[in-house]
Amino acid sequence: MLHPTSVKVLAFIREYFAQHHGSPSVREIASELDVVVSTARYHLGLLEGAGYISRVRRRARTIVLRREYD
Repeated sequence: MLHPTSVKVLAFIREYFAQHHGSPSVREIASELDVVVSTARYHLGLLEGAGYISRVRRRARTIVLRREYD
């Protein structure tokens, strides 16, 4: 089961993709959720570990949605 903040991050990423046809930056995620960048990175790591997203390390805006939240 995902942390509630992780669910919000996933929802924001999905919404951002629908509007912009690309992935948000970590700073945009942090700003949207009113958290610090390190917290956004932490939740991205949780989502990646759970298989919801994948990312290319050291590259900006490379989040790829892998599956929907159950």
